[in-house]
Amino acid sequence: MIARSHEEFVIEHYNKYDSPDCPPSWKTMEVASFGTLSKLFSNLANTDIKKVISRSFQLPSYVFLENWMKCAAVLRNCCAHHARLWNRRFSVIPKYPANLQGEWIVTPLRRPEKLYGQLCYLAYMEQSIHPNSQLKRSLINIMSKHPEISLNAMGFQLDWQEQPLWNISKWSFRNKIIPKASMYRLYRFVSVYQYRYKWNKWNKRNKQDPTAGNGYSQFQNNISIRFPGFNFAASNSALRFAQCNNALCARLQVIGDR
Repeated sequence: MIARSHEEFVIEHYNKYDSPDCPPSWKTMEVASFGTLSKLFSNLANTDIKKVISRSFQLPSYVFLENWMKCAAVLRNCCAHHARLWNRRFSVIPKYPANLQGEWIVTPLRRPEKLYGQLCYLAYMEQSIHPNSQLKRSLINIMSKHPEISLNAMGFQLDWQEQPLWNISKWSFRNKIIPKASMYRLYRFVSVYQYRYKWNKWNKRNKQDPTAGNGYSQFQNNISIRFPGFNFAASNSALRFAQCNNALCARLQVIGDR
């Protein structure tokens, strides 16, 4: 696999080093196929490492991740070779645990060998890696644009969009599912803080008391207009806490702009 690679960093490595036989993992993984990664994980002798990796995907056992990686490798090959996915019976059937930490399907799969079973574990792993991914929304949009396609032939359940896994009426943040109303309040809260922070910074630069004069009252009025019902006086300590979490502010800014 590595010897067949024409990547410049691989060629440069062999020209520069004689040992070890293979480049380090951070180079090797760049040219590894998905099937190779699946076999590599399955052949790990240390089960503790497997457990750690599986827990990062919110899975109770590495057995499920092994199985899902094999299923994904088969699905990837079908897609890469333009094989038919509609009404297809996959040779490797996904295994599903009874309970999962993240959002999952409630109704058991009637035909797990069909495409819907493949999409379920992909969506679950995707929400563990990137909670705000558009995979679910994109899939729902594709299905709604082609009502002539039989979903039953692909193993879809009648209430599949009502399952917690496919419910896009909620937003997720750091692997936690938060209703849109709560997320908006949180975004509003951080936005108020950013507004206040800029005001205090301006007054400090101009050596003025931020609480003195009509400017502060005007600032409070602006807050009340932009965010009705916000309790300005009771939120000072909490707003200071929100300042420290820049990653939260950035994430909420992206979510709030949607």
